[in-house]
Amino acid sequence: MFNKIYTLLICLFVTTNLSAQSIFDIVAGSDVHNTLETAILQAELDGTLSAPGSLTLFAPTDAAFEALPANTLADVLADTDLLTSILTYHALGSTVLADDLATDITVSTLNGQDIIVRLEDDNVFINDAQVTVTDIAADNGVVHVIDAVLLPNNSVFDIVINSEVHTTLETAIFAANLDETLQGEGTFTLFAPTDAAFEALPQGALQTLLDDPTGLLAQTLLFHAVGSTAFAADLNDGDILTTLDAAGNTVTVSITNGDVFINNAQVIVADIAADNGVVHVVDAVISVLSNTIDLQNSDVALSVYPNPASSYISIENADLSANYTGRLVDVMGREVKRFVINGASLETIDVSNIAQGVYFVELRDATNVYQQQVVIQK
Repeated sequence: MFNKIYTLLICLFVTTNLSAQSIFDIVAGSDVHNTLETAILQAELDGTLSAPGSLTLFAPTDAAFEALPANTLADVLADTDLLTSILTYHALGSTVLADDLATDITVSTLNGQDIIVRLEDDNVFINDAQVTVTDIAADNGVVHVIDAVLLPNNSVFDIVINSEVHTTLETAIFAANLDETLQGEGTFTLFAPTDAAFEALPQGALQTLLDDPTGLLAQTLLFHAVGSTAFAADLNDGDILTTLDAAGNTVTVSITNGDVFINNAQVIVADIAADNGVVHVVDAVISVLSNTIDLQNSDVALSVYPNPASSYISIENADLSANYTGRLVDVMGREVKRFVINGASLETIDVSNIAQGVYFVELRDATNVYQQQVVIQK
């Protein structure tokens, strides 16, 4: 009797384990998901999709992958980060059955981006992919088969959002209500200052920008954007690019020993491609003036203070033989004040009647233009 019970328990255990299947087991056992299986293994996500938990996978068929543009699949498989991003865009962190899909909803994926579930003529679509088979149950969730590959949104702004070194830029873009613009249709080139670039601004400069989000901040950000796509190979020394700010200001490309500069900012990462353009990472907030020398990093005997300023700006000249013409300009490049330093040791510029904001002191001698950013606070 004991042996019969023992044998029965063994059979039940074996049967139960034979029927157990994870989401990855379902994919691996499917005759129409060979490419998806290969992609999951390539991205090393098989463990995630096999582990206990509660997941939903929208599984594109082999035909769905074959329908991608030529060379797309090969390019994606060769880029593990991109592949992982795309695969996790097909997965949800909870079990969502077909009954839960029969309505128009927006759901966040494991990628962090949203997908749109919509019902059309009794058919369920995930973005533009139709669900063709539903509710394939797994021990750790459910699989729905879809007829197209879901590609994450990869706008210029999405690149900023997903970057670990552009949190300030992301905050600024949201504050300026430019997120929809940079996510929308069109072609853009964005020169994206890092968090460190914003931190290097004079004390109070960033807050001054944020205090005027749809004015000064928006125009400053648009000064970092061009309304066409310019990859690194398209940039030549001396090129002048018209920005998207309201004044139509331009920036100048300069290339020195292979290093690319946009006005005063060096491009440190180039050619991050987006669906609607390209992003180049720069190491400084771009100043209005091009072909200038940063006064604080120069060896000339000039100093500008205080910074921030409220009622006056002092310009000290230790070399009395040197003469300069000077201007105070705003971030749009508009001249606010003009002055001359003729062998003076100290020149005081009255700014008491100038609105608070970010400005640039421009000092020009016979051969060079020097610049320093200053903040005027009231």
